[in-house]
Amino acid sequence: MGSRSSGPGYSGSMDSPPARRQDLVDVLHGVEVADPYRWLEDPSSDETARWGEAQDDLARPYLDGLPGRDVLRGRLRELLSAGLVTVPVLRGDRAFFMRREAGQEHAVLVVREGDVERVLIDPSALSDDDTTTLDGWVPSVEGDRLAYWLSEGGDEEASLRVMEVATGEVLDGPIDRTRYCPLAWLPGGEAFYYGRRLPASAVAEGEDRFHRRVWRHRVGADPATDDLVFGEGRDKTEYHSLDVSLDGRCCGRSSRASTRRRAAGSNATAGSGCARTWARRGSGSWSPTRLGPSLTHGATSSPSPTRSSRASR
Repeated sequence: MGSRSSGPGYSGSMDSPPARRQDLVDVLHGVEVADPYRWLEDPSSDETARWGEAQDDLARPYLDGLPGRDVLRGRLRELLSAGLVTVPVLRGDRAFFMRREAGQEHAVLVVREGDVERVLIDPSALSDDDTTTLDGWVPSVEGDRLAYWLSEGGDEEASLRVMEVATGEVLDGPIDRTRYCPLAWLPGGEAFYYGRRLPASAVAEGEDRFHRRVWRHRVGADPATDDLVFGEGRDKTEYHSLDVSLDGRCCGRSSRASTRRRAAGSNATAGSGCARTWARRGSGSWSPTRLGPSLTHGATSSPSPTRSSRASR
């Protein structure tokens, strides 16, 4: 950090807004970790908003007085105006990719059908203030349906929706509590596996950002009726990844909590049955690769330091 005794706009009376301290201690791996300012993690709190506004009022005069800001702003705008195009994802007769032109606030999702391209989702068209973002998307195996996540109002709390690609009609959603959660389509586009957190009412206070589960969902059905596939009784901090074999018979899952990973597979047509574990509680990684319609190759460095691999039908 630079010295507080120099810099334009600095005042010796500059003091940060007061922040109350909570007597809050977590025990992580047997170690007590104090977290006295956890209340600041709640962006919807009036107290957090007031504290943030006070910080802005304190910092703005100093930041506005720094030299070179206009030059830096212009150079960044010049560099960002180059735009981007992502590698296309091919599904059926369609190619899906992101594109951002110079001057666009958000990249748009484009679908290419033969020689024709059209915008499928433009986040900037979904709100007047550019605070809606497209956080992710997964086309179905056949390419005729699209699962996608939107955050609104800048809350980064993504909700899941399903679109008919040909018409743009929204067929399902929004399904909430799906931020940072995976999704894998079953062939035919009528159902998929996906991740979703438990509702706040079902977990301990302050743990509503954890407790992810894997569910099986039919498009258009009430999410409350989804089949629970994986995650019950496991570490509350686990994240998951999903993959389904080309014939839809096998579903591969990997879970990660801290540095521990676990990979498993199950019969995708039978809901939660037939789970088979490939790797348990190691510090390594696992990567599923489809070798055939119902044959999946899993490479893992867990649990031993020597990398190993398994194949499963």
